[in-house]
Amino acid sequence: MQGRILRGSLVVSVDDPVCVDGGLVITPHGVVSASGPWEEVAARAGPTLPVVDLRPNWIVPGMIDIHVHLTLPGDGTPAYRYYLDHTPEFLLLTAQRNAVAALRAGVTTLRDCGGPARVVVGLRDAIRHGLVRGPRLFLSGPPMTITGGHMHYMGGEVDSADSVRAFSRGLLRQGVDFLKMVASGGGTPGAERMLTTFTVEELRAAREEARRFGAHLAVHASNLCATRQVVEAGVDTLEHAILTTPEKSNNFDAGLAERMARDGVIVSPTLSPMLGTIRKLEAEKAEGTLTPEDAATLDSMSRRTEAKVKNCARLLGMGVPIASTTDAGWRINHFGDYADCLELLVDAGVPSSEVFRSATQVPARALNQGDVLGQLRPGAWADAVVLRGNPLEDIRAVREVIDVYLGGKECREVT
Repeated sequence: MQGRILRGSLVVSVDDPVCVDGGLVITPHGVVSASGPWEEVAARAGPTLPVVDLRPNWIVPGMIDIHVHLTLPGDGTPAYRYYLDHTPEFLLLTAQRNAVAALRAGVTTLRDCGGPARVVVGLRDAIRHGLVRGPRLFLSGPPMTITGGHMHYMGGEVDSADSVRAFSRGLLRQGVDFLKMVASGGGTPGAERMLTTFTVEELRAAREEARRFGAHLAVHASNLCATRQVVEAGVDTLEHAILTTPEKSNNFDAGLAERMARDGVIVSPTLSPMLGTIRKLEAEKAEGTLTPEDAATLDSMSRRTEAKVKNCARLLGMGVPIASTTDAGWRINHFGDYADCLELLVDAGVPSSEVFRSATQVPARALNQGDVLGQLRPGAWADAVVLRGNPLEDIRAVREVIDVYLGGKECREVT
């Protein structure tokens, strides 16, 4: 690839001054070598590099969604049914389609939180070698769960600290980038959400194995008791952070939030997985075709989503780092709809600039990639999105994607 300069209004990072007329110098290897005001960047680069003039549009860092399921369809099909009904080859094609949809929407990095290791590792490596186009991928393979636990059909059943260590080492040998555990029940039939599964000792066994091999640990927790155990174990990212007691009441634990902030636990709240179903049921309600059972589902999902968003905004206000995530693939939840989870936070009163941080710099840090992803400073990968507006002023600007650059290569029209 030939080096180039992108010219336009520029957001280097949430923490850097905005350049109304800025420049981004990209090396032939897809790395940013200079970024900032146009006159300074142009003088440093010299007259030989070609200039891509994107004015009056905005050049911003590529967004990062660190909780998705690439091998799931996002059309409402139950996850366990989709896995049982389809071959690994079919799941691979599902994953590639989803990866491309995310990239077109300006999400240049995805972290897959549960899928067949050979399938998702194969896709990641094919993208890295240029066989197919797609975003950067970080993968867990099958999540570890107790026998019969949530997502057990993916093949990650473990029931002791020793089996956690053995399974972790096997996954890391297969080439996964991080480990995931399921510390409570979830949406799998028979896996009660209020059940807390792994012990602190078992969670710490996975954390130690992850760090031994330079990886990190993400843990699913769908109730308050499990969330407390996950924080006690000292994990890296907390998935969902649903603060619900056995009585099914929402119970915000301020002391727990303070500890999360102090320990630097990054919360991946998956704010938008129910929005697709909510919109579908609202349309049926408007048409007068909503059944009583579906009316109860609509009410429950609306209340649960509202509570989760409010809790997330409160956590953010207390200094807990938040990475905006979607759980794309699960329920009716498409890969091109990353903007949904960002708009929910803005509607809850979080400033657009902080929401954009939760889509870029915080998830980059969760991946241990803060120096090269989530910002456009010299030395970072040239993963950039071209938008019509400035997302630091209005996060809804992320819906109007003009172009996408991954490692400096234009890829908006990938197929």
